[in-house]
Amino acid sequence: MVDAIKVVIAKKETVYASDAAPTGAANAILTRNFSSKPIETDRLDRNLDLPTFGAQPSATSNERRTMSYEVEIAGSGAAGTAPPWMELLEGCGMAAPALTPGVSAVQSFAAAGAAASSLTQYDYIADQRRKMVGSVGTFSIDLTAGAYGFFGLEWTGLVPPGTAFDKTAPGATSLARWSGGRRRGQCRALCAGRWTRDRGQWPQGFEVRLQGRLLGIF
Repeated sequence: MVDAIKVVIAKKETVYASDAAPTGAANAILTRNFSSKPIETDRLDRNLDLPTFGAQPSATSNERRTMSYEVEIAGSGAAGTAPPWMELLEGCGMAAPALTPGVSAVQSFAAAGAAASSLTQYDYIADQRRKMVGSVGTFSIDLTAGAYGFFGLEWTGLVPPGTAFDKTAPGATSLARWSGGRRRGQCRALCAGRWTRDRGQWPQGFEVRLQGRLLGIF
């Protein structure tokens, strides 16, 4: 059951924290368990020793946004074309692989010292649009036997200057790039690869969390 219209769009930035202007037609993401916080801050207290009773004024610092969701692990459906989740993993410290039709490719962690990637992400709940720039994150992999495989992604980014929140509908949205690849067969193959010695049974899947590079927010 869909209780609210939720749309997430994301695009890789050419310059860190510079709005890449993603669109629903080209950059929409097919998500599961989407959650976001419009703004998070830290409280800055001075805690001075004063000769009077009473509270002391405080300020806020480290203004930021956070977001999380899951995406299906699936191919693009076209040889030599990267699946859309590869761009998301670049924002988690992974490198973009070179793709050649008919040749296996591996997406590995970016080399030490390589320029880190970041994403601009907009999320919509009904007609409310919330923007996040310079977003970087971490990801996990859930490969449960007999089920669809998913990447879990958790993001932290900056609140952009200007209009960070407004009433704007997502407009025309296409999820076609998420519909072309194989899904369930991948999980069966990966989850049936090792015999458990203690029980003599096949494992029912596994989940692993990987920590990507997280840029400082200043």
